[in-house]
Amino acid sequence: MHDQVREYYGKVIQKTEDLQTNACCLDIELPDYVREALGKVHEEVQRRYYGCGLVMPQCLEGMRILDLGCGA
Repeated sequence: MHDQVREYYGKVIQKTEDLQTNACCLDIELPDYVREALGKVHEEVQRRYYGCGLVMPQCLEGMRILDLGCGA
């Protein structure tokens, strides 16, 4: 299973349109502060971002972040 997931996310998917599910796709328009933050991310990283796990509270200053992500 691990190899299949690596193959899917590493080789099959090259852009958001390649996803075979919409589970990770956002249906909302991103707030300005999120678009501004994403604008600072390298374009290659943006191309490989599929919307999973986008959690950006309006106020990050002084907050602690606990990342429980998949480790990809």
